[in-house]
Amino acid sequence: MGETEGSWGYSIGPSNAMKLQIADIVINHALCDDPLLEIFISLSGMEQKIASPVVKVLNLKSGALANVISSLSAQLSTRLDPQIASRLPDVISDYRKLSTLRNEVAHGQWMPSPEGSDHAMLQSLLRKNDDGSKFERRFSASQLKEIAVGLAITLSALHVILAILTSAIPSFAIAEAYRQYDEVILRVKRSLLALPEPLAEEQP
Repeated sequence: MGETEGSWGYSIGPSNAMKLQIADIVINHALCDDPLLEIFISLSGMEQKIASPVVKVLNLKSGALANVISSLSAQLSTRLDPQIASRLPDVISDYRKLSTLRNEVAHGQWMPSPEGSDHAMLQSLLRKNDDGSKFERRFSASQLKEIAVGLAITLSALHVILAILTSAIPSFAIAEAYRQYDEVILRVKRSLLALPEPLAEEQP
């Protein structure tokens, strides 16, 4: 905390580039909530007016919905389109892994980045390692960006699955759609990860 050019402010936590990626991680993760709920409704066969109060009363968060979706997809695998039956478990697995990282990033205590660097240590006072020592982890801006992009791609994959589940697309068309989707998403991922990190003050 100090005074610069007559105005007071403070500096806390990781670098500005890292803070931008942390914000993207939190936003992208939250955007997965709606398609997860809709996929659950579609697989369960419930009507919206029944499913919504069930989810509310049971206090099913997105992590729990992902677990239910995983169980339902296994039970219904022979009735689902082969593309969905094979891809949905992988998408849910990716979501779980990324959710664990998101929770670390969003709920851990960030240490300041060394001056001029884009990495920082994160620790959790409520979490211990297996040997009882304090949990600490080092993140860089590029690692955070990979998590944010991973969540964006997972969000896209969830929306594609939802669109297929709630429409009458023939199997051959689904296979072709996924062939094109895979090509596009690979280019998008490469492009996003290749972009330079913007400075916070340059954001519109």
